[in-house]
Amino acid sequence: MELAYVGGKGLQVVSINPSRYATNVPVSASINIVLSTDIINVDEASLASAVKIRQANSGVDVPGEFSYKSRTITFIPSDYLSPGESYTVTVIANALIALDGSTMASNYISTFATSSSETPAIPTLLSPANYSMLGDIELKWLSESDLHTIQISKSNSFSTIVIESVAFSGNTFVPTELEPNQQYYWRVKGVSNDGSSGAWSETWTFYREDKTDEAGDQDEDTTEHFKVESVSPESQSSFVPVTLKNIVINYTKSLAEESLADDQIKIIARPIDDEYLEDVPYYTDFTVEVEGKSVKIALNQELEPTTEYRVHIGKNLIASVDGETISEDISWHFTTPLLPHYTTVELVRMDIGEFIQDVSDDYIHRVIHDVSKWADFIAERPVSENNISYYRCYVRYETDMRLLNTQILKQAVQSGEEVKLGDFQIAKKQVNPASITMATKSIKDNLDKCEKSLRGSKGKARPRVATKSETGYPYPLTQRRF
Repeated sequence: MELAYVGGKGLQVVSINPSRYATNVPVSASINIVLSTDIINVDEASLASAVKIRQANSGVDVPGEFSYKSRTITFIPSDYLSPGESYTVTVIANALIALDGSTMASNYISTFATSSSETPAIPTLLSPANYSMLGDIELKWLSESDLHTIQISKSNSFSTIVIESVAFSGNTFVPTELEPNQQYYWRVKGVSNDGSSGAWSETWTFYREDKTDEAGDQDEDTTEHFKVESVSPESQSSFVPVTLKNIVINYTKSLAEESLADDQIKIIARPIDDEYLEDVPYYTDFTVEVEGKSVKIALNQELEPTTEYRVHIGKNLIASVDGETISEDISWHFTTPLLPHYTTVELVRMDIGEFIQDVSDDYIHRVIHDVSKWADFIAERPVSENNISYYRCYVRYETDMRLLNTQILKQAVQSGEEVKLGDFQIAKKQVNPASITMATKSIKDNLDKCEKSLRGSKGKARPRVATKSETGYPYPLTQRRF
């Protein structure tokens, strides 16, 4: 049986991270090498013999550990790389053996340079928990830096700084001279030994209570102050289900029902970890109910996955039944589950009829989870000239099909010779049909949607390119290699 496929020829390096000639690479970086196919000799000793990571100037090998998984070789250095140093990565010819027995015909060499001054990482705040109410204050955080700058303010904009400690050594800070019965905000950033600063941490808040000596002070103020007691979902919580129905803010006093309108609360949604979506926030639809000491925000739509939601209420907008208000903005955020990045779906339609618009007889596809790798497309019979249609589609979380690009491969495959068309190659190959992995039902359904988008009003196949307004993504996107 003659089979056609699109793909790379033999074993080769598809991509490397840090990329070739990269600069300002973090000294904490690991190295990942993606191959075009799986290999046989995956034990650490074989990988160490086949891949050499060295300082470019001295030629000294970098100590570390190799591992292998799914066509990817990973090297983790035993210690941080040296700042301001050049490094070479060499994959030695014929040292790695593919499953089909092929090897690399020549050395693959890549270089990169580390940053001369490492930017401090962003600290992670630990305690007190956000929105805590306590008398004794001790701030704690996690950080890779030895030195830090700590700021404490009565405003979440830090327009007026109450306490600032610069070049503070350690990960625990006990502030003094804080007023009782007052809301405070705090944040931390790392400072390197050369004095350069990293980015600020998240901003957390706490309420300092008046903790006078109960035994010695009979005139202790027992007045209940109006403030936020808790929020749900909690601030900075992750994996909040997209089916969330209500956001709740609990206060220490009963609320005046007429004190808050829907338009005084903002819920701003911003997609995260997605290079294809513009970084523009959008607003969530909801209604507000005041119940006793709580504000319940009823969501009128399902949340989006992989999205940060920030709830914001302006100062003095919510009042207690006795007329007391909160003089600072209330703001916190949470994120929904992080789903996989966009999955590239490849669709090859084989039209056996004389003309391209005839009814298609074969639909061949394969899902690629790493768009930097080559894809193999397999047809079960020889195909006539001009009767191969190649479509490139994107599946958003395997539910929303977006057509981005269409390319007709106008080349016969019956000659048996490998033909290169831009970034794509066509050839003949004998493949056992039983080895072809079928896509999941969800992917099949999306391919059906994609195919429908490629057909005209009469149901006949017609290649076309979606416009930017149709896709919502940057257009055109033509530089990816499969």
